[in-house]
Amino acid sequence: MFKQFVFTFLILLAALPLISCGDPWVAKINGEKLTLEELNNFYYANHVLTYKKSSNEEVDELAANPEEVQKNPYLSKQKFLEQIIRQKLVSDMIDEEGILKDDREYEAFVYFQHLNLIVNRFSELKFENKIDVTMEDIDKEFQANRAMYEQAPLDQAEKYIRQKIQYEKLQALSDEVLSEIKGKHKIVRNAELLKGATSKDPAKRPSEGVLLTVDEKEKLTVPLFNALYYVQHTANYDLTNEEVENLATNEEYVAQNPMLDRKLFFEQLVQMILFHDEAFNGEEFKLKDDKNIIYMLKIQEDVMKVGYYIRKKFRDELNPTDDEINKVYNENKERFKGAPLDQAAQYIHQQILAQRLQQKGNEIVQNAKEQSVIEYNLKALSDAKEEKEEKEEKKEEE
Repeated sequence: MFKQFVFTFLILLAALPLISCGDPWVAKINGEKLTLEELNNFYYANHVLTYKKSSNEEVDELAANPEEVQKNPYLSKQKFLEQIIRQKLVSDMIDEEGILKDDREYEAFVYFQHLNLIVNRFSELKFENKIDVTMEDIDKEFQANRAMYEQAPLDQAEKYIRQKIQYEKLQALSDEVLSEIKGKHKIVRNAELLKGATSKDPAKRPSEGVLLTVDEKEKLTVPLFNALYYVQHTANYDLTNEEVENLATNEEYVAQNPMLDRKLFFEQLVQMILFHDEAFNGEEFKLKDDKNIIYMLKIQEDVMKVGYYIRKKFRDELNPTDDEINKVYNENKERFKGAPLDQAAQYIHQQILAQRLQQKGNEIVQNAKEQSVIEYNLKALSDAKEEKEEKEEKKEEE
């Protein structure tokens, strides 16, 4: 399953449009050209999906607004170019080092983020403008649960109630669509294997086998499920697999982080896989043919590769000591509002580690730049901008 995904992903990247010889380049990175068209494709894919816009022109309007550029400097195409160069430099360095080659958890990490991107896009396209929360809905919820909101008047509770109802309506629509998708496919779960794979006792969990097939195709194996379960926590919270297991035995913590429950996580994965396949390969959206999606996947892959590499290689040496954690706690006791050290320690640990990983990332980027030859052709950017402005002026005159 891992190799199948990686192969599919490489096919998608190979499908990126070939650039004609006449297309101007904006940068050469160790002799390899990044063309203006490639930069534009990356730029618009990133901003169309990030800002949930429907066209490049809407992104251009944002980029023409100084206030928006101040909030997000990467709306500047030149700034965005620098970011793409940094990502490529480090991504190429990691590939040459080979530390992530055949890394099962890294492949699972990429796959999980791929699922997230496609499913989020599917939700935007499928449910946009279909969830309407009226004041009547809000008042009905307020009156039905006054005890929950009695400390706040309706106008203060409105935002929370609106979000709550939006979530509930989205969940209802999602369940409806999920039921429709299930009706179109033959979905088979291996109940006996699943019982073991979702057990709280690691000793009862199998190491191999297929948990889920869709239309007789393998969709979720035991190794993939395990890797996905761990990586969602280890990558997001800088935890080890052992730390994840320990947290999963804490009922209070699981109540706050439900995806630590392996059964719930499995059901979430099934929904994501079905939504992904419907969006990516289905007739309604055909996201596999969406250029913005393909370029965004490449951006995402480079960003994830760098973050994962830094954690894998440097996490242990950058971990704070108990003395360092104690020092931060004692110097900032007022921030923890009386919480004992054992409760605050994990938060402090994560904050120190995240800061150090960021610093290490900056060092790696700087070293990669110093060891590389980068040439710029910013005239290509300015010429393209002038040409675009001229076309817009002519259109207005007409």
